[in-house]
Amino acid sequence: MKSFKDVARENKPITLVMAAIGTAYCAFRLGSVLNSCRKYTLRRSKDLKQSYGDHWAIVAGACDDLGIAFAHELADKGFKI
Repeated sequence: MKSFKDVARENKPITLVMAAIGTAYCAFRLGSVLNSCRKYTLRRSKDLKQSYGDHWAIVAGACDDLGIAFAHELADKGFKI
């Protein structure tokens, strides 16, 4: 029985085509992952005043760590807290 290496050496054009297909697929998948990372982490912040108007913002837990950070951020953007 022939080993995988022997079969690959005998069928070099097919091996190269399969390697090219595998490389293209991996590049496509990597592009999808990088696009998702960009989309969900590196995007610009949404203009909340334009989307929701000049209204009040209610922040649950605004006296604690993360809530107070949200409250400060919204106040900096011009919302009434």
